[in-house]
Amino acid sequence: MELIKLDFLTITLFDVLDIFLVSFIFYKLFIILRGTRAYQMLLGFVVILAFSFLAEAFEMKGILWLIENIRAVWVVAFVILFQSELRRFLIYLGQSNFVNVFFKHQNIGFIDQLTEGVKVLSQTKTGALIVLERETGMRAVIETGLILGAEISKELLLSIFNKNSPLHDGAVVIRNYLIEAAGCFLPITQNDTIPLSWGTRHRAAIGVTEESDAISLVVSEETGEISIAKNGNLEKNLTIEEIRTKLKEELLKPDKSIKILGVEK
Repeated sequence: MELIKLDFLTITLFDVLDIFLVSFIFYKLFIILRGTRAYQMLLGFVVILAFSFLAEAFEMKGILWLIENIRAVWVVAFVILFQSELRRFLIYLGQSNFVNVFFKHQNIGFIDQLTEGVKVLSQTKTGALIVLERETGMRAVIETGLILGAEISKELLLSIFNKNSPLHDGAVVIRNYLIEAAGCFLPITQNDTIPLSWGTRHRAAIGVTEESDAISLVVSEETGEISIAKNGNLEKNLTIEEIRTKLKEELLKPDKSIKILGVEK
């Protein structure tokens, strides 16, 4: 289907789609890599690519020979150097709203692992603070902790918040269905109306949701009580089923699309 036709140029719908998809991939790669060491390495690849175009334009035979030899191992080197970032990007695509319209069970598995871990933490009265990133980026918070980039599992959550773990007192940040970092420091709320009996974990859980659209879960070390914070408000003493329901309501956005498309849940 032709959209624009000039004497020397014809633009079709597929050309526009092609440009959009390439732009989207580069944008998401930039967001994922920004602020990391891999970002600097990616810039190095871009510099080499730019040199290759210049070398071809000015017929610089020595540079062309060098670049041709580098190109032979580019794919292997790229996979080795960026394996964790590529894995994260593929997981992001796999967990995107478009894919979740057809494969919603992936999200449910993520929530089940999370809530099962929180359930055991509550039963054993193990203090925990978990933050789920949404639209607002949390790179500043993530950089205060230990970068993991690990899949969410009940066992990993229990290990992180074990009372003998050095990461026990910090927060876990979940991004794109991965435990992005552990042992993170969160901003503490300055709200004077909060009861003095609420501890640091609860104040931090509120603080991070005041400054972002994140959702945070808190398990009290004294009582095992589970709380959830959103938009600067904290709901206390919730059951694990209530937590699971609230997380599905907040995180499973494809549900509405599924209903519109007439696909059964």
